[in-house]
Amino acid sequence: MGRDMQQFSDKKAQQLLVFVSNVEQAAKRGLEVNRELEFIPAEKKISTKQCEWILKDCKLFRSAIYRIFGLQQ
Repeated sequence: MGRDMQQFSDKKAQQLLVFVSNVEQAAKRGLEVNRELEFIPAEKKISTKQCEWILKDCKLFRSAIYRIFGLQQ
């Protein structure tokens, strides 16, 4: 793979990792909200289970991005 293509690939991988990180932070914030704001009805907020699933998915996506783009973890 040429140098320009490798740089493009690395940039795209970094963009994907930033996106995954943002989703992960949102899920962590969802867990915090669930703990801090117990008075809000469950149907008005994301569930703890959903947040935990999202965090697991983020771990999976991050691992796949590293593997697909040949990056070091």
